[in-house]
Amino acid sequence: MRLFRQNVSRKPQVVTICCSTRFAAELAHWRKLLTKYGYIVLGPEIVTTERAGEIRPELKSMLDELHLRKIDLADWVLVLNLGKYVDPNTNRQVEYCLETGKHVAIIKPVCMGDVLLLAEGYGDD
Repeated sequence: MRLFRQNVSRKPQVVTICCSTRFAAELAHWRKLLTKYGYIVLGPEIVTTERAGEIRPELKSMLDELHLRKIDLADWVLVLNLGKYVDPNTNRQVEYCLETGKHVAIIKPVCMGDVLLLAEGYGDD
């Protein structure tokens, strides 16, 4: 799968990033990079390093549901499997994508000039 810089005079694609919130710095990097490529980027907005047991259950439930709605809005979903770690919640989000027919890219990214290469894609035509 190749991503080229988008022509922002056309309707830009929306991408939702899914990853463990423990990777806040990497999430910020990919949001910035994809935005520079002309994509509208959605992802976790409340990034916490708290353990799941320390987050109020009603807040976690609301954030999980909100993220699924972000997936619904996306043209495709980018899963950051940093260090080959994908948490159970991210796995659930990928399952949701596959159930709803959403395009998913699970990546080991390489940036080469104006082309961003994604190593693995699911749901591609």
